[in-house]
Amino acid sequence: MPINASQSEIYESFTMFSPSGEFMCYCNKKKADWYIKKNLAEWIDDKKFKLIFEPNGNGKADNPYYREVIENRCVVCGSEKELNKHHVVPYVFRSRMPTEYKESNHHDVLATCIDCHEKYEEMATKFKKQIADELNVSMENGMSPEQIKNKKILSARNLLERVSKGEITGVPEDRLEIIKLKAKEELVEEISIHGAAWADGIMKVIIESDNMYNFVKRWREHFVKHMSPQYLPKYWSIDSPLEKSGKVEI
Repeated sequence: MPINASQSEIYESFTMFSPSGEFMCYCNKKKADWYIKKNLAEWIDDKKFKLIFEPNGNGKADNPYYREVIENRCVVCGSEKELNKHHVVPYVFRSRMPTEYKESNHHDVLATCIDCHEKYEEMATKFKKQIADELNVSMENGMSPEQIKNKKILSARNLLERVSKGEITGVPEDRLEIIKLKAKEELVEEISIHGAAWADGIMKVIIESDNMYNFVKRWREHFVKHMSPQYLPKYWSIDSPLEKSGKVEI
């Protein structure tokens, strides 16, 4: 699917309080509604709710990242228009991570505008290939539909670049027009959780080698290095410990 703008705010900033009125964390509307529907909380106002049971611990009140009201703007360029959820660890991998690494964890889900998202998608595709090569995982077998489409677009763009530099000559004009049309197509976000055996292979190695933190950190470093984001949340960090079911590990 095309990389489309989100129809709702990326950060909804609903506030969760303990039964005694202590701040616990900010969360999205979906999570707030879940507590309400399960009769585990009650609304204080339109954006605040209070638990009606005594939780084990204080949630994420000790984590400054989850105490921060995060602005709805592109973390790269600052644009507030056409925002999209950017998974720092691409969704094709995040979807295959053990559940305990995904629950209530949005440190590595950031807001980017469509232009910045697509710009990075091209770099991320190359990095996926690099990681696959390092782990001896073939990306040719069981490629996802998104992976196949992006590969064709990137190949067309690469070919046009080589033509413009004079590295390739003699391409028939009609063929060149077809290549130009393909190169102009939008990249798509690789979100398929089926039909991508290469992603299964990569995550199998990462999980079995107990190397999840380093894997996540590499993607954080890659995003920061290649996009130089100027508007990251104050407490977002490349070195932030990896959360796991309410715990952290490094």
